[in-house]
Amino acid sequence: MPPSTAQQPVVNSDGHTWTNEDGLVIQMRRPEPNNEDTVVVKLPNLFRSILATPRVINPLLETVKDIDAWMSKKLGLGKASQKFSDIKIPFLCSAMLPDAPEQPLRAMIEWMSWVVFFDDRYDRGDFKNNPIAAAEDIIGTLAILDDDHPPIPVEENSLRHIYQCVWKRIRNNAPPDERARFKRCDRDYMIGLLHQDKLLRCDSKILSPDEYLSFRRKTSGVRTTVLFSEWAVNLSAKLPLCVVEHPSILVFRELSVDIIALCNDVLSSAKDIPNGEGSNMVVVLLKQGYNLQEAMDKTGDMVYARYQRWEEALQELPQWGGDIDANVTTLIQGYADVCWGNLEWRYV
Repeated sequence: MPPSTAQQPVVNSDGHTWTNEDGLVIQMRRPEPNNEDTVVVKLPNLFRSILATPRVINPLLETVKDIDAWMSKKLGLGKASQKFSDIKIPFLCSAMLPDAPEQPLRAMIEWMSWVVFFDDRYDRGDFKNNPIAAAEDIIGTLAILDDDHPPIPVEENSLRHIYQCVWKRIRNNAPPDERARFKRCDRDYMIGLLHQDKLLRCDSKILSPDEYLSFRRKTSGVRTTVLFSEWAVNLSAKLPLCVVEHPSILVFRELSVDIIALCNDVLSSAKDIPNGEGSNMVVVLLKQGYNLQEAMDKTGDMVYARYQRWEEALQELPQWGGDIDANVTTLIQGYADVCWGNLEWRYV
């Protein structure tokens, strides 16, 4: 029997949890000293409030699926190419950016594909518990964002070569403000990985939910993810920087980060708990003394609280006048689309 299974919800049973036809949502095999049993947990209904309305998938999906083959060739995946394609990153990004033109969509897919392999080296690969090597790798990777960095041959370092390709697409096609934010977001993401490794290596440290979210906001990579939505919107909206960076707008960006991170924690807990993964809110709450269902429910409540804050923030938006107000609405809808696309992909 596999370590865990997560089954797609098909029936909204009580307005709060989603169950499948036989009433089970997650089954996890939990190894115990003298007894191996199956734990059944109900998931919170995450498709509600701002994510209740289904979106369309970007019609460019079929056009951008070629990136899977491009990535597999660059990394020399060989027989593992199908396993990589099964992740469905083009679908994920096409669900997150339903209205984006080709360049930001391609850039997002390329970055998402890269980060799968880059992040894995820090979570469970050769840089886990190896902070000096990890720091050296991050310094070398961030150096690529200097425009005078020499070309990196794929045979020399395939991941850095791919990252340089991603940056070249962004540098050549994204507006200046989005280019600057990409640099800032990816810098924070990579430095956050070093901080995460230090925290998770400290066995005696039991993180509070707030402490966990403090580093998860950086290490999840979601701040870079929403940047691609901002790029797609601003190609036509051309919102001034003072509006995009206004506190009343930033609240939606940060809520998006929390919503995606927490939803992912809920839906990946069936894998993370048996594997001992510490970077998960459900695991954090288990260490706080909650039982599994309580931890799942509380994590769901955290998502609901952010839905509520989102709806409140909509009522608090200032009025800029003219086309700016309509374009702000489009930008905020883009943030919500990113959250919905991530959730939809988790059930594909």
